Amino acid sequence: MYYRQHYPGSALNDCIECFWIMRMSLEPKEHMDRLVPGGRIELIFNFSSPISWMQDENGDCSGKLSDSHLMGQRSKVYYASLKGPLFLMGVRFKPAGLSAFTKLPAANLLNGLVEAEQVFDSSIRNWKERLLACACDEDRFLLLEELMLALCKTKPDQWNQVNAMIGQFRQQSAQYSIEQVCARMQVNYKKLERVFHQYAGYSPKQYSSLIRFNHAIRKISKGNDSLTSTGLDCGYYDQSHFIKDCIRFTGTTPGRLRTDENTIAGILLANQAV
Repeated sequence: MYYRQHYPGSALNDCIECFWIMRMSLEPKEHMDRLVPGGRIELIFNFSSPISWMQDENGDCSGKLSDSHLMGQRSKVYYASLKGPLFLMGVRFKPAGLSAFTKLPAANLLNGLVEAEQVFDSSIRNWKERLLACACDEDRFLLLEELMLALCKTKPDQWNQVNAMIGQFRQQSAQYSIEQVCARMQVNYKKLERVFHQYAGYSPKQYSSLIRFNHAIRKISKGNDSLTSTGLDCGYYDQSHFIKDCIRFTGTTPGRLRTDENTIAGILLANQAV
């Protein structure tokens, strides 16, 4: 297993969280891995065999990651069917970060897998070959950052306000109700809802649930506290609600999640902030 992140320079660091590369040596037989939602949109280049994108462990394939794709933000667990050696490279956008590169509403990408060429300039068509031809990963990171900088458009007029609004919501929604967050931010709910659909791709309620659960799953992964105290610490006031969210976002219960092997989810929990 190899995973490495590269952080962008000042020109892109308010819209891109990181660039990343992942390599895994897998058995020829199929391996199913959970994709736990983290609230981000990612641009992914697949240099290996196609990856099947599944809505459940036993369901039909709902898409294949075979070239260059945008993986939309997710509101539920998905599964990746992996086989053989894996070599991926990607761009992880910050919440609202995609709007610096396209006018497409983020809500249009919810739970979706879209060919990158359908969203970005057609020049992205040859990026995969150029990245693969680089001599080393450091060169790949530098080239991808250069390509993304050239793709960056004029940021929306309300960029700073949107970033501040989403940032405050991320910090406060785990402790306060949506109504309380609106009052503290002095913004009415309808405006908040429009902002979130356009730039984050979720409703405020969906985003609040996701942020709260991501705080909880990080505590679960450390394994220091009981599941009951973890739920209470993260704003779940009854265990049934905690279990319901866990099943929706991970496909299993909190107890099983602690013991199950989840390679990709484990990498993201260790390297991606809430």
